[in-house]
Amino acid sequence: MGGFLEALIELFLHSSLFYPILGMFVIGDCIFPLLPSETIVNIAAAWSGSTGRPWVWGIFLASWAYSIIGDNTTYLVGRFYAGKYHLKPNSKRARAADWVRNSVERNEAVTIITARFIPWARWFLTIFLGSVKYPWWRFFVVDTVGSFIWATQATLIGYLGGWIFQEYPLIGVIIGVTAGLMSGVIIQHIQKSRVAQA
Repeated sequence: MGGFLEALIELFLHSSLFYPILGMFVIGDCIFPLLPSETIVNIAAAWSGSTGRPWVWGIFLASWAYSIIGDNTTYLVGRFYAGKYHLKPNSKRARAADWVRNSVERNEAVTIITARFIPWARWFLTIFLGSVKYPWWRFFVVDTVGSFIWATQATLIGYLGGWIFQEYPLIGVIIGVTAGLMSGVIIQHIQKSRVAQA
């Protein structure tokens, strides 16, 4: 069974379709945050750490570029809906929008970068910023930094898991993916603490 899974992963990661599929997941996750884009990055990076393939810098650069494309596409979707959708006063979404507005006013860079690690928060924030016509160039610059940190974290965690368990690639993948999921949970916990204190 282990040999079959290894062969399957090897076939996928060494395929010419790997980077297009990675792009589909990362960009798709930005627009519809239910796709496990970070898990795909973790798996690929862990395999790279164990076997040397695919090229780890390729994984990192592709993930970074795709996340920028996805976030900016989502921003443009929000821009398209500017003025076309009105939130009911005191509704859950209206309160969330107020919190986003206040957070951006207090520290826009930290808010945008932190949201990059929390799928639904990232989606809502990006749609919101587009809808209120937040300056695109400013969003692009901050989001590029946030995407860089996200891609670095997702790639590095997976790669280290695979590198530590070079003799056992599947274990390396499991460790890399688990560590990636745990880092996401920790970031979400920190963000919830910030919200509670706000």
